[in-house]
Amino acid sequence: SMNFGGVLRCFVCGNVLKNAGPRNIFAATQSALRNISFGPQYTSEQQDQVLRILNHSSEKELQKLSIGASSILRILHHREENGGFESIDHVLSIRGFQEKGLKKICEAVLYGKKPQVKRPDRTSIVPALSQERIQEVAKVLAVDVSPPYITWAHLTRDKQILSWERTKFLDEKSRHHLHSYYSAVQEVLPSLPAADLYVVEQRPTRQKQSSESLHLRTQLAIQAMLVALLSHGKEHQPQVVSIKSAAVTQLFQLNAGNKRKPGQETLNGLFESGAFAIEKGLRTSYLQESSVNREHLCNVLLLAHAFYLLVES
Repeated sequence: SMNFGGVLRCFVCGNVLKNAGPRNIFAATQSALRNISFGPQYTSEQQDQVLRILNHSSEKELQKLSIGASSILRILHHREENGGFESIDHVLSIRGFQEKGLKKICEAVLYGKKPQVKRPDRTSIVPALSQERIQEVAKVLAVDVSPPYITWAHLTRDKQILSWERTKFLDEKSRHHLHSYYSAVQEVLPSLPAADLYVVEQRPTRQKQSSESLHLRTQLAIQAMLVALLSHGKEHQPQVVSIKSAAVTQLFQLNAGNKRKPGQETLNGLFESGAFAIEKGLRTSYLQESSVNREHLCNVLLLAHAFYLLVES
């Protein structure tokens, strides 16, 4: 680095160095050297092609290149603040943007190569099931607990929908207490159809606002009670398994950035393709539900379907 008029600048890139201690100077120099080493991997025409995509593509278009949600936000923010990228090396100046990630983007733009995404398999099911236990399963019941409602889909191995319901089981006015939850679970339990295996979705838990936190605690408490009561005294174990939410999202291509999009359109496509055997009355009842209820019903049916797809993979 060099000092011009009391200002420290990196001798490679000319950037002003803030808090210029030896460690920061070294890091800045290494970063600059990394930047100038990347561009020559591609011709000037190829670099221009990549820059056009990064400077002018919409968020949705960038998602098609399998760029991570956080990287897309950084690209869009940089464009808004600085008016775009002047060079390929300029992209690497974004904090958190690695050379490996940029190379994947370049390959996707230039050659249509998308990163190989591993298809979910039975390792997404927890706890693991032995082959013998899998062969015993002819009917599954996928269950979703979203207080004060419980939703389920009863699906056979040959994809016949036996039962598909959403019902209110918890009194919203009752106190949030383990005993009231337990009473509600005991009351609703007999209405759940018998199945060879029960399936719930394992969703990621994030820091929530206080109101959402209460809902989540209620949901987890009730779900734990259901697991215990459904499992107790049964010969074949496990009776209840969970499937990672990410596996369901990936199987049915429900990714929308860092969020999960509604699955009703996907489910309609499965119905149209004849993926399920369903009585006309059951399908009509589903279509007459509110959009919110349809989404919950959709989620449990996709969850049940996901189980069979995963164990057969």
